[in-house]
Amino acid sequence: MKKIVLYAILFLALATGITGWIYSNAMSPVRAAEQKAVQIAREEAGIIKTDRFYLYNLYNDFETVYVVMGTNKKDQEVIAWIPEKGGETVVRKIEDGVTKSQAKNKVQKEKKPKKIISVRPGMENGVPFWEVYYTSEDGLLNYYYVYFDTGDMYKLIRDL
Repeated sequence: MKKIVLYAILFLALATGITGWIYSNAMSPVRAAEQKAVQIAREEAGIIKTDRFYLYNLYNDFETVYVVMGTNKKDQEVIAWIPEKGGETVVRKIEDGVTKSQAKNKVQKEKKPKKIISVRPGMENGVPFWEVYYTSEDGLLNYYYVYFDTGDMYKLIRDL
């Protein structure tokens, strides 16, 4: 009986170690992208303290945008949208645009979703926005894009 318990403990320890190793290896490209994006955000946006990092993928163009949220030297909260393949970094003060909660509230008011799954910053063709991902009452998936600068609708993808 003691051998069975010992083997079970060894098996669980080995399985946990292998799972951790696989997860660590799977996340290493994301960590590398985050380090690269934070460095660019420091140089081009003056961000000195990073609060959040997002990867935004443009599915139709197979392009990735790094988004870094943080605080600059003037203690202002800013967002930097950084195209992965180069190009112009777009920087905005959070106070000058629509907040994450304002974008969420807009979609709740206009579309009355069954559930909002996520709200995250993104950019397409140099235009920064909030992507609100939600399900409608009939259970279909929808994407509502809100311009960061104005709060207007950028585009809507419905009923997926």
